[in-house]
Amino acid sequence: EGVGPNGASFASSSPMDNIDERDPMAWLAESPGAAGAVPVETEAQEQMLADVASRNAEFAAVRARAADLERELEEARMRASEREDQLLATHKAQEERLHKLEAEAVKMSKELQAERSRSVAAAEAAAKAAAS
Repeated sequence: EGVGPNGASFASSSPMDNIDERDPMAWLAESPGAAGAVPVETEAQEQMLADVASRNAEFAAVRARAADLERELEEARMRASEREDQLLATHKAQEERLHKLEAEAVKMSKELQAERSRSVAAAEAAAKAAAS
């Protein structure tokens, strides 16, 4: 109800005439349908937050996979380095053995040459002794 200029009471003809002086946000919260109504901005914000969370999860998965790949690469490098060290050690051992065998071959060649020279000298001496 409202009060006219002469003090008489009358029924309000407009719903706006019945609004009291309460906080407008409190009034909106009490209005019919306020409990189920979700502003469009809030739904959009919630969707955006869900998208951001999803992207963050995807990025975390990619970062984790990258870390796994980096670890695997480092392990592969370590294995390759170990294998290279083994191959170098084997190569060095083979070279040392080859040099040793070459040295033995030179020594044997010299011994054989000396033996031939002795044999030739002995044969010549025997031939001289037989001729005399």
